[in-house]
Amino acid sequence: MPPLDGWIQRIRAVRAAHQAGLDRLPDQESRWRKLCELNVAAQVAAICKTTIVTSAWARQHPLIIHGWIYDLDRGLLHDLDLSVQGESS
Repeated sequence: MPPLDGWIQRIRAVRAAHQAGLDRLPDQESRWRKLCELNVAAQVAAICKTTIVTSAWARQHPLIIHGWIYDLDRGLLHDLDLSVQGESS
């Protein structure tokens, strides 16, 4: 599978897992923004499970994973309040 297909497949999986909630949003733009936020949350969770990150935490390195998203329309970086500091966070 080409790398882009794997990337898109992960987004499709996030969409499928949250389809009911996305469908309740009032318009396509709201659904798109929420899907982007859900994708960032999934990425934060995945990064926290990588060997590099778990090894750093095991060695007590002060590593914090943040979930931020850049809004292209508004030109703003938005903190999604998805910060993980250590394996127990």
